Amino acid sequence: MRREKKRKRRSRPDWVTDIAKERIKILLERALSTPDRKERYLELARKIGMRYNVRVPKSYKRRVCKKCSGTKFRIRVFSKGKYMLYTCLKCEEKYRFPYGTKK
Repeated sequence: MRREKKRKRRSRPDWVTDIAKERIKILLERALSTPDRKERYLELARKIGMRYNVRVPKSYKRRVCKKCSGTKFRIRVFSKGKYMLYTCLKCEEKYRFPYGTKK
């Protein structure tokens, strides 16, 4: 007897998630280029990501503060712990990102 592949519970077609990724990318690019509408564009990008279960690309995630939507950071590199510490200059929120090779 041949087993059938189980389908995910609420899987969406690939074209839907591709469009969502594209929209998020466009909104994030516009947020970084137009400071007056930045917060609205970031809010819309996050909502699309949550609705369609799509991740925000790493390159944009590290350029915008989650708490205050600030775009200016102080970056410190710690070679002993192999991480970078991003500090938002607007709200003083801190984020740690690992770097280096994967084991």
